[in-house]
Amino acid sequence: MPRPALIPLSTGTPPSRARAAVLVLHGGRVDDVRPLSRVNLPAWQMRPFASAIAGATAHDGVLVAHVRYRYRGWNGADAHPVTDTGRALDELRALARPVPVVLVGHSLGGRAALRAAAGAEGAIEALMAELAAERLLDEAGVDLLGGVRQAFKVVRRTIERREPLDWGPSGIDPCMALTSLSAAMSVLLSSPSQHRSRPIAARAARAFGEITNHRHEISWVATARGLAAADR
Repeated sequence: MPRPALIPLSTGTPPSRARAAVLVLHGGRVDDVRPLSRVNLPAWQMRPFASAIAGATAHDGVLVAHVRYRYRGWNGADAHPVTDTGRALDELRALARPVPVVLVGHSLGGRAALRAAAGAEGAIEALMAELAAERLLDEAGVDLLGGVRQAFKVVRRTIERREPLDWGPSGIDPCMALTSLSAAMSVLLSSPSQHRSRPIAARAARAFGEITNHRHEISWVATARGLAAADR
């Protein structure tokens, strides 16, 4: 029986009290089916990142954990780190109530994070519907959620096609776009609703319709650029 894939930090928020989670995925080799050694340098390299995230979110109810791989490599079509990431997410769901999850990966770990996220389209739609039902969203909130949803779709299509994403026509740096949207989404998810009552069903349905509107296929770039400019 394989060892657990989820390794929560010994300090910080316990799974039972988590309001959100960050899973940290380290790098590895292209092909290597040997088990990880006890001295796992790629995993050690990610420890400062995990510690910094835990320190920055110490009072926000965020669980920070590492993902343990079974093997040292990606290993072609087997894509072992993707399976291990899925195991870690399953273990997280068994330990904690459903919470928003951020995947932070380096090299092979970044690839695994993108592949794992690409399989979560249903969860993205469910999250958007939940936020529309629980919050009175203004225009900026709708644009943010529509932009995040569209960015996810763009990345997923790129992974499925296995070809580089053409960012040239957008005139925007992809790292800046995704970072800005992710940061703003994290703030929204960690902030309590400013309204005591939930929106009525008709308004929630209308908000969800605006979030999933096709206009975000173009406007999400402007949304990301505006968020990046506001952070400067």
